[in-house]
Amino acid sequence: TLANSEVINTNAEELLEQVNEVLETVDSKTEIVLSFNKNLSFQEYISIKSLLSELTLNQFAVNSKEFIY
Repeated sequence: TLANSEVINTNAEELLEQVNEVLETVDSKTEIVLSFNKNLSFQEYISIKSLLSELTLNQFAVNSKEFIY
C-alpha cells in the first residue's frame, strides 16, 4: 500500500490504477488525499475527479470537500 507521505508522479489513468490497487488491499474505508501540481489546469483536475467518481469499489467515495490553495 501507499505510505502516508508517499509522492507519486503519474497521469490520470495510472492514478486510477494505483487507487484501485490500494483500495483492493484494504478492508475498511481509507482516506486518500490527493495533491496536484500547481500547473494542473482546472479542466485537468475536473477530468481526474470525474474519473475517480466512476470507481465502483464499496470502500471508496469521493469527498465533496475540496481545498484549493
